[in-house]
Amino acid sequence: MKKKLVLLLCLILCMFTFAACSSDKSKPATFEYDEATVTETATQWMDSWNQMDFSTYDDDTLADLVSSGQMDEATKSTFASWRQTQSDIGAFVEVKKTKIEEDGDTIYVVFTTSYDGTKNEVLFKVPFDATLNVDSNAITVEEQETIWDKLEFALVNTILGMGTVFVVLIFISFLIALFKFIPMIQAKMAKKQEIEMNVVESIDNTVSQIAEQEEEELVDDSELVAVITAAIMASMGDEAPADGLVVRSIKRAKTNKWQKA
Repeated sequence: MKKKLVLLLCLILCMFTFAACSSDKSKPATFEYDEATVTETATQWMDSWNQMDFSTYDDDTLADLVSSGQMDEATKSTFASWRQTQSDIGAFVEVKKTKIEEDGDTIYVVFTTSYDGTKNEVLFKVPFDATLNVDSNAITVEEQETIWDKLEFALVNTILGMGTVFVVLIFISFLIALFKFIPMIQAKMAKKQEIEMNVVESIDNTVSQIAEQEEEELVDDSELVAVITAAIMASMGDEAPADGLVVRSIKRAKTNKWQKA
């Protein structure tokens, strides 16, 4: 029991150690800077961004600026992204919070702001390099999702997933319910085959009977022909041909001459 407790405590300690090691911490900047100065510069960039109407920079205008050399492709993409973002979040209202984040040779001034076009907070991040210059193409404006937005998204996904499962289960149940009709269909098909076989058998029997009757009639006719031929040969005596008689047909007379004799 003691060994189990020791192992459990070691496991918990390892979990906390790995969690601490894997936590994402920003690296401190490798250069010195004045927080007030970079904050003021970042504020000027944010004010310029909010005062500019990016909707005037449509695709054609951006293409003309690139073709004339006044703008590069990276700036074009940034302006197109900002145009959509500004359209989504609306007009600037206020700055709620400001903080500075450090990551190696880059520092970020992060403004937590609000806009009238969205209920969520918007993070405005201005990056500075080691020379305290701002990379305008690296400025990000992101609308933050609230916990309720995340819950709503998760709820929608859950409903869609469960709905799909229930639809599939209902479809499978419907297919299973159809299985009871399979024996009925098989019985009808078997009965139909039996009737067809009986009909074929009846036809075969009828054909066999007809063939037998014709064969019997043919035998009877042959015997009759032989008797008549022999009688004719006997009655003709010496006048009968040497190679015999050939009877081609026998027809019944309409009147019986023997009755008149």
